[in-house]
Amino acid sequence: LIILSGLNSGLLAAVLTLDSPGITHWAMPLLILNLLILPLRQGMALSFLLLLPTAGAVLFQQPTTDAVITITGLVILFAAASLYIWHYDHMAQSAEDLAITDPVTGAHNARFLDETLQKEISRAIATGHQLSVIDLSIDYADEAADLHGKAGVQTLFRDMTEHLFDVIRAGDTLYTLNESEFFLILPYTPEEGVRVIAERIRRTIAEHQWAVVGKATVSIGCTTRGTGDTRTDGLRQRAHAAMEEARRRGADSVWFSAGETIAA
Repeated sequence: LIILSGLNSGLLAAVLTLDSPGITHWAMPLLILNLLILPLRQGMALSFLLLLPTAGAVLFQQPTTDAVITITGLVILFAAASLYIWHYDHMAQSAEDLAITDPVTGAHNARFLDETLQKEISRAIATGHQLSVIDLSIDYADEAADLHGKAGVQTLFRDMTEHLFDVIRAGDTLYTLNESEFFLILPYTPEEGVRVIAERIRRTIAEHQWAVVGKATVSIGCTTRGTGDTRTDGLRQRAHAAMEEARRRGADSVWFSAGETIAA
C-alpha cells in the first residue's frame, strides 16, 4: 500500500506539474496495479484518488474532445478492472467455501476440521486456556435410512445441523464428519462446561419433534485437552472413543473421557 501510494502520488504530481499530455497514459497501468495487488476496497479507493485529480488536470490541460476521450478511457478501464477483480474474488471465495463446507448442511466439513482444531490446540497451549471437543452421532441412522430412505436421513441431518447451530455458543464451531456424525470445537471450555453443553445438546435433540422421522436421539462423546494433546489425532480419537462408549451404554447418552491432567 505504501509503495503504490508513492507511485500514485508521483504520477499525480507529474500530471499536475508537467505539460506532457502523454503522461496521463501511465495512469492506466497504475490503475490496474492498484486493483490487482491491493484488496479490492483499498485498490478502488487509491485508484479513485488518482483518477479524480487526473481527470481534472486533463480537462484543464487538453482540448475538450481529447480530454473527454482520455477520461472516458480511464473510467471504463477502472470500472472493467474493478468488476473483473470483484468477480474473481467472489468466485475464489465461493470455491473455498465449497471446499470446506458440507453441501447438505452448510456446516464445515472434515477437511476443515483438522486445520481449525490444530490452530485451537496451539492457541490453548500458548494462552493456557482449556479446550474441549464433542463427537456426536445420530442413533440408529442405518435403521432410519432403511425406514425413511436416504432423503429422509439427509433431511434429519440438515435439520439437526440447524438445531445445533442454535444450541451452541458464539465462538464454538460445528463440523459434519459423515451423514450421521458431528464434531464440535469448544474453546475456553473446561470439563464442567463441556459436560453441561453435551447434556443440553442430548436433551434438546431428544425432546425435539423432527420432520420425517419424528423422534431421534444421539450418542455423545466429549473430552478436554490434556498435557499430551499437542496434535489433533489424540483429541479426535478420544472424543470418538467416548462417543462409541456412550453408544455401547445405550442410545441417548453422554460419556466423558478424561485426558492427561494439565499441570498448573
